[in-house]
Formats: sequence, structure tokens, C-alpha cells
Amino acid sequence: MLKRWNTKRHLFSHIYWEKLVARRKFDNQFDKFVIKLLNGEETVSHLPHEHSRIAWYFLARGGLIAVEVSGHQQNGDS
Repeated sequence: MLKRWNTKRHLFSHIYWEKLVARRKFDNQFDKFVIKLLNGEETVSHLPHEHSRIAWYFLARGGLIAVEVSGHQQNGDS
């Protein structure tokens, strides 16, 4: 489940049906396989860690990944 950081309220909020584009993030000193999710030029989330390594290599070889947020999660649910 993806969560978007809402800077106005300083809370995580879900943005349903939002279309995001995945890009590799090169400046993370703790994990070199981070994938950021963009809405336009704004980073709004990151791909879950368990999917980021394969997505990183896919993007590195010219692939494109688009994500559409379509799920619902209550606080504390996985």
C-alpha cells in the first residue's frame, strides 16, 4: 500500500486513483535500490522495499513503470 505525505496537515493520506511514475533514486545512502514515485515532478511516495530491487534493474534497462493507487487501507492494516 502506498501512502502520500500531505505537507499541509503533516499526516499520511491516501490519494486514490492517482497515477504515478516510478523513477530510480540515486541519493539514498542506506539503500541504493530506492524507487521514488512521482506525480509530475513531485515525489509523493516510494515503492515498497520488497519490489524496489527488481524495479530498479527494470528501469535501469530502459523500462517504464506507471502506478495507479487503487486500494484502501485503514490505519494499522497491512
